[in-house]
Amino acid sequence: WSAGSEMERLDFNLAPQSNAPALFADARTRRAVAACLNREALVRDLLFGMSVVPQGYLPPDHPLQAQDLSQPAADPAEGVRLLEEVGWLDSDGAVASPRQSEGVAGVPNGTALQFGLLIPQGALHLAVGQRIQQDLAGCGIQADLEVLSSQDLFEAWPDGRVFGRG
Repeated sequence: WSAGSEMERLDFNLAPQSNAPALFADARTRRAVAACLNREALVRDLLFGMSVVPQGYLPPDHPLQAQDLSQPAADPAEGVRLLEEVGWLDSDGAVASPRQSEGVAGVPNGTALQFGLLIPQGALHLAVGQRIQQDLAGCGIQADLEVLSSQDLFEAWPDGRVFGRG
């Protein structure tokens, strides 16, 4: 094993091109997602502790990496609190179902906190995606995994799912 420059990361579509609601426009929703994810356990369990949770998009030993960055702690209770503060409510009391919007700015009431999580093919990517899906479900967020080839996932703008904001 040796440290490399690859990392898994979540990119939020803050302004979808279609008529889809911008579920993540409120920064508190994005912070809630971060609080619901146990990144340390993901590194420990899936990467056998042979990596670190990155503080930013640069590797920790990169000379341009900011030294004063901090990562949000895994705290599902704080994630739930933030979601409720924004207006993502657990209307049926069932953790297995996604929260529903009630007064979330820019999101019609009754919209489920459910979205597609696009991941590239590969066993490790799938395992990471499933762990993210599981962690988020514990906070009432439904992430539907969609596995794509890297070519399809990172196709150029405007047709690409990532670069075309699809």
